[in-house]
Amino acid sequence: MSVADAPAIEVAAAAPVQAIDGQEGDPVEPYFWEEGGNPNVDWWAKVRHSLHFGGVKAVAGAEAVGEVVANTLGLNDSKYQYVIDALEADEIREKREQRDEEDRRQMALEEEAAKARERREQQDGEVKQDSGAIELGDTRLSLPDSSGETALPEGSTA
Repeated sequence: MSVADAPAIEVAAAAPVQAIDGQEGDPVEPYFWEEGGNPNVDWWAKVRHSLHFGGVKAVAGAEAVGEVVANTLGLNDSKYQYVIDALEADEIREKREQRDEEDRRQMALEEEAAKARERREQQDGEVKQDSGAIELGDTRLSLPDSSGETALPEGSTA
């Protein structure tokens, strides 16, 4: 029997593989219970689909738990993260101190302005009270009032 006379043997192609979520080996066909899946598959295919689905979910859950644990323990931080954190805390504290110092300066300026305003008001009040008199040494002279009469110096009689 020659090679040419031998019956052709069909080789069943392996099921194609697709990458789902970056994992190779996922079946191309949908699970038998999903829409578009074949519900009339043999029991071995049902077991294979169920195991695959359960395995994918277990690995995804373990990965999520591992990420939480690594973040909690600080395993994802850089080796000298504590130095970076300390520098950031120092910068925040310096900014807060600068802001507080600026606030103190502003309040001091406002207090000075209020005191100066009070002094001016007191001086204006004294000037208004004394606007009708002039002091020359020990003598106090009154200026003419609106009637045109001039008051005599204090202690003198006319």
